[in-house]
Amino acid sequence: MEDYNFRFSETASINLYLIRFISAQLITIAHGVEGIGLFQLGDYIGSQALMFFFLISGLLVSYSTFGKIKKKNYDFKKYFLRRFSRIYPNLMLVLILIIFIDTFWIVFLGGKDLYNACNILTFIFTALFLNDSAIGYTAFCSARQLWPFPLFWWSYLFFGWLLLGKRTVKKKYIYYILLILFIFPLILVIMGYHIWIKIHYSLIWFLGVFFSYFINKMDLYIDKKSEFIMENQDKKENNIKKKIKVFCVANALILFILAYIRLYFHNDPFDTLYYLLLIGVIFCIIVFSQYTRISYPEKLKKGIIFMSNYSLTLYLLHFSIYNLLMEFLRKYLNYILVFFILFILVNLISLIVAYFTEMKADRIYYYLLKKFKLES
Repeated sequence: MEDYNFRFSETASINLYLIRFISAQLITIAHGVEGIGLFQLGDYIGSQALMFFFLISGLLVSYSTFGKIKKKNYDFKKYFLRRFSRIYPNLMLVLILIIFIDTFWIVFLGGKDLYNACNILTFIFTALFLNDSAIGYTAFCSARQLWPFPLFWWSYLFFGWLLLGKRTVKKKYIYYILLILFIFPLILVIMGYHIWIKIHYSLIWFLGVFFSYFINKMDLYIDKKSEFIMENQDKKENNIKKKIKVFCVANALILFILAYIRLYFHNDPFDTLYYLLLIGVIFCIIVFSQYTRISYPEKLKKGIIFMSNYSLTLYLLHFSIYNLLMEFLRKYLNYILVFFILFILVNLISLIVAYFTEMKADRIYYYLLKKFKLES
């Protein structure tokens, strides 16, 4: 990736933050509406939001990695610590909170349906990112929303080792042995619970990687195309970008309409073609954002970034809080009121938890770099 010099524009970066924030909120909304009995609506909302999560994850992780790979001292150890710092402290704190939440649920509210999932083995396999795999153990206690989470983790590690493994170990046979060792848990995870849906989401994650590579190539093409006429280079470049933006807007509208026509006739929110059409819409939005000069007000930008910075925590924690309080509150309050109260509550609790974990990811990362003497 020596030719990867691409950088997202400010508008595109903010839009990516926004998509990540909206995706997390939609997943929270999906489980909320399921909790008040609207299961089909929850499936439609949640499946699309999770798809966007996987796409944006693949796009951003590869964007970051491709950008750093030109630094000769950037290897898999630094890549791993970056991913670890962002995910693992957050996951462990959430699992500890779930122990308290679900103990209260079982002891005081009679949550017998959690007995089989609340044990040391489900905790261990969730902590090792092997829950809901072919091994057969579910996610710990009420954290059922974590069924796709190992797919994120092992996709990260497989992708990172594929790109950075050869500069991390000197012997080729060690690189290939470890590559197989990273593929194996990824296959185990895919072959477990929700196998076909996991195959879809795994492909979507790597499609995000392709998008990152493709946008870079498109950017290089624009620079090359416009440099032939030096005296009108800026004008030539702007004309090319204008055509790309018009193309993206037109295609986004067409793909969006086709996606919902497909959904109307097939009534399957996990349909492959429906996914691909929606992914095309998101890709067009990202490319359009890259070449537009529309800018957000400074306060709005800061607000979007801040709200996006607790998206992972919200995803990890919200379902257990819903599980604890939904049934109890429904006995005393209107279903719609319960939904809004809990939606606000899970956002506030997740924001507090994220302040100590997700929002401290950079600090944890640099501490670990120093601890393992990898600062250079």
